[in-house]
Amino acid sequence: MSAVALSAAEQALVTNDKPVLIGSNAVESADHAKWLTGASDNVTLATDLANADFPTTRAYDRFLHSVTKPGSAAGTYYFAFDLGTSAPDYDCAMIAGHNFGGIGMTITIEVADNNTFGSPSTIATWFGSQPSTRLVKFDLHHTGSDPMRYTVDTSTPYAQYVRIKIVKTTGTMIPEIGEFWLGRRRHLPYKFDNTLDDKRTESRVSDFEARSGVTTRYTFNKGQAKRTGTTLIDGTANIATVDSWWSECAQGSKPFLYCENPSTAPEATQLMHQIGGLDFPQTLPNARQLTLEMRELYPFTLTET
Repeated sequence: MSAVALSAAEQALVTNDKPVLIGSNAVESADHAKWLTGASDNVTLATDLANADFPTTRAYDRFLHSVTKPGSAAGTYYFAFDLGTSAPDYDCAMIAGHNFGGIGMTITIEVADNNTFGSPSTIATWFGSQPSTRLVKFDLHHTGSDPMRYTVDTSTPYAQYVRIKIVKTTGTMIPEIGEFWLGRRRHLPYKFDNTLDDKRTESRVSDFEARSGVTTRYTFNKGQAKRTGTTLIDGTANIATVDSWWSECAQGSKPFLYCENPSTAPEATQLMHQIGGLDFPQTLPNARQLTLEMRELYPFTLTET
């Protein structure tokens, strides 16, 4: 498999809780995506066991609320992908919009060099009773302890085959997943210069006031996060990092992942839209002022408990 350990500087960005922007998702390039039950089922040729009303494409449509699931219950399921030969690099993972909360199980993400997953390597694991929050890993690795970045080589199918293995501790279940993300992290080198207002949330309601004066409030949604922050980005490499993220989310036309504290609160990773365009003017010969104004997409992390 083709993988390299992240540099000490890259690892320090996570340890020190520097903000992460993730615009790319390797799963979106998949030639095949299937729910399977056999440990050696061929992801290219096997029959997809997905419920016809909940297709696998929902796992990478950048909408957390639209789920995919198999058509029947089983004790072990494999959600398998052939990423093709042109998928972007990936070094972090998220499973969101799932129905795993409070259920005892083992969840692993495995990679292999063949479509029957012979001798797979585990790059992420969650054990025991699962939380209702999204499952996020910024330390993918199959050996040692250093986080790694995985590459799908164009000449050899390294890390091309990926699957989520779901093993329920007892009994059976029909697993649901809203979004599976294999991303390439883009770290901001600094925290925001101004107060991020990290608890700013909004709810959308409609009030009906009767002639008697009684007011009835109808709630459309609640807990949507909005974030606005500004920071100076200096150095050619750091400026290129922002440019890469902007390109990977199609110049802001696609939702992207944002995590304010990847070390202490990875489960708070949010699916965001940038409001307006990229505000990134040059302020010094080799520095630019980055302003992010982001709005969270449903479902909101505040309501995931």
